Amino acid sequence: MGQFADRQGVAAWLNVHKGQQVRLTCPGTSLRLVGRSDGIEQVDACSTDVYLGELRTDLPGVQIAVTLHDEVLAVHLLAKGGQPGAGQVSLPLSVPYDQLRLERADVPEAAAASESAAKEEPEFSPYELLHFPRSD
Repeated sequence: MGQFADRQGVAAWLNVHKGQQVRLTCPGTSLRLVGRSDGIEQVDACSTDVYLGELRTDLPGVQIAVTLHDEVLAVHLLAKGGQPGAGQVSLPLSVPYDQLRLERADVPEAAAASESAAKEEPEFSPYELLHFPRSD
């Protein structure tokens, strides 16, 4: 099972990290989006709840909209060309919640990796090292 089971978990995580730089990835793919979370808003659209949000980037002309559906997070990346008359790139993506990974992007990756590695190391007493049999 992944980091999230449903849209409520994703919405809660993005709302807790509102205003912070976040990284959205899907392990096993090259998907990697980084932006500042605006949180998730619940909108009533004709008696149907719609969950909408945005990741803001520092890149001019780039918009990342997110919509939380029942089983997938829909991402719509829109990039406008910087030159007048330049085209646009519109890229819709869907990521199942159980494959979605969200993390803070403003926390250095090396520090996060060392923390997770430290948690995975087995705990033992230094005295145990003194009692291992020697192999000569």
